[in-house]
Amino acid sequence: ASGINMRPTEIENLIDNAIKQSPLGYVAGARPTIHLANKWRQMVFRGTLGLNVGSALRNLTQGVNTYAKLGEKHTLIGYAKLAQNTASRNLDELYKYNILDDNIIVDRTFSARKKFIQTTDNVLFSLFDTVEKINRGAAYYGAKSKALSKGLDEVQAIEYAKQIVRDTQFQYSRVDTPVLIQNAIGKTLSQYMTYPIKQTEFLGGMIKNKEWAGMVRFMAAAFVVLGTVGKLFGM
Repeated sequence: ASGINMRPTEIENLIDNAIKQSPLGYVAGARPTIHLANKWRQMVFRGTLGLNVGSALRNLTQGVNTYAKLGEKHTLIGYAKLAQNTASRNLDELYKYNILDDNIIVDRTFSARKKFIQTTDNVLFSLFDTVEKINRGAAYYGAKSKALSKGLDEVQAIEYAKQIVRDTQFQYSRVDTPVLIQNAIGKTLSQYMTYPIKQTEFLGGMIKNKEWAGMVRFMAAAFVVLGTVGKLFGM
């Protein structure tokens, strides 16, 4: 609860007090640790992911998770439905249910105060955002198709689809972040650790639930990806 409400840890308080009592004073605000840590992570995100085609395309391979859960038919339906709705500019359902929100670059929202920086960020992360929309949109449409094919009604199918998106594409909000890396210092020292943790949870959950068919699909798809396009991106 302390982490979700952004209360400072003891270490953060010590660092905050040391900075405020130094010649710097309140230059970085009343919470200098979190302010400076956010600025650092923003800089790293922009430098490593901004207009980075390789990182964006590597992220596209997260569709393997969708395939592991949904199988061939509904995964293909998901991508086809996304393409169809994108072409007709009919993505209202995805926005209505917040399917496209909550991607890995959560810290960039702190820059929204300045219009120029926000506009720049929109350009820098346009590739990454597009890939995130593909991953999440395809997972949603494919899962909804699978739920409807099982006889679930519209409301139940939507809830199932939202859960599949959360399971396969993950959530990166503060409430979904492990406690040890929720605070400013932990997040900074482990900036790109959330994804591998989430991926490990995903695979561990499939093993725990004995989803052996899904595990076989995952491994087969992973080997194909790593043996083909993955080589181009150094995976």
